[in-house]
Amino acid sequence: MKSIANKLKELRHARRISQQQLASSLNVDRSSIANWENGRRIPDINTISML
Repeated sequence: MKSIANKLKELRHARRISQQQLASSLNVDRSSIANWENGRRIPDINTISML
């Protein structure tokens, strides 16, 4: 099973969205997206539901 980090990165690349674009649409910092994609942190449940 893919981790949230791998799935998030895969889907973002498939849609050709930058980390900054995704961060802006979710009202979070770009560094949050990077941390989620690198597996250092996981998004909270509210953010996951917006994805």
